[in-house]
Amino acid sequence: MKNTLCFLRILKEEFCEYARLFPLSEILPECSVKYFHTLHLFCIGLYLMMPSPTLMAQEVQVGSTVCGSSINTNVPARYDDGSWNGGKNNSWSLLLYKQGSLVNSAKKLVSLSFFIDCGSSKSYTTVSNQRIYIKETTLTALSSNSHPDLSSFTKVYDGSITWKRGNSLTNSKNVIRLQTPFQYSGTKSLLIYFENESGIGVSMFSSIPFLWDHQGNNTVVHTQYKASNKTSSTGSFDKTLPVTSFTFENSGTPPNITLQSKAAICGAVAFQFTGVTATNYTSLSWSTATGGSFNDATLLNPMYTPSAVDVSNGSVVLTLHASNTHGTTTANYTLDINQIPTAKIIKK
Repeated sequence: MKNTLCFLRILKEEFCEYARLFPLSEILPECSVKYFHTLHLFCIGLYLMMPSPTLMAQEVQVGSTVCGSSINTNVPARYDDGSWNGGKNNSWSLLLYKQGSLVNSAKKLVSLSFFIDCGSSKSYTTVSNQRIYIKETTLTALSSNSHPDLSSFTKVYDGSITWKRGNSLTNSKNVIRLQTPFQYSGTKSLLIYFENESGIGVSMFSSIPFLWDHQGNNTVVHTQYKASNKTSSTGSFDKTLPVTSFTFENSGTPPNITLQSKAAICGAVAFQFTGVTATNYTSLSWSTATGGSFNDATLLNPMYTPSAVDVSNGSVVLTLHASNTHGTTTANYTLDINQIPTAKIIKK
């Protein structure tokens, strides 16, 4: 009994947090040491069984690379104070990431990561006025080198970045958590516009050495510009698409369907649904594989007229499909069909 009370008392303390952080025998001295060891293992087991939020995320890397290969200092941004190029101390780039290299379902894009060439550990000068815009596209290659019309893009980041590098790719990965997650359909390519208006350089002799990988020609347009000439500036076509990691999370839940209680009809009499409910859907459709008909297969509670096959089988499976941008939910309803009794008159 004493150890049972001890167990309940400890579980009450922040769901085993004390068991993880402090020597419990000092907090609750009436509990035996042996019992603390058992409880400690129990709490560890609970912790390992708890679902991790990271399991909901999916990371996709476009391009592959190793340290020291395929370096460019222009994309996604060129950091230059303009001393040697007529005062062009800002830059923009337009990057095309093709649908086949991304996820193929609707998800929420929550972060982007770019890789800097490896070297001794270093943090570059923090740069302000860094902006990222994203939109979906059906383009397979960039065809215009003009400054894009950003009214059709979604601004996902506007702030400062401190780029860093290390002695490995992992330590040279720079994660940018989007301030506004982007809802991605999973069916199109992505255009990412990266704007640098810091107006400064970050290295004595060159800009930051970003790693890139060839993903097709005309996947990049980039240029430097004076602040007053941004919208009139034109860029250069390139293939130096930065190696980029995209982190997606589930953006929502599919519809929920609740079917009505089981029912039965006699023969080929039409059946009217009355108790089917569904939530969070944008489209509905009923189907059957045995030839019967619905008066309107897009209604939540339609009328169904069974086929001769249904009547012969004595039942029919009717399937409701409810969809939204996050997926499709299906539910099967079995309708029993009783044979119509027959009477036989016998003359005497």
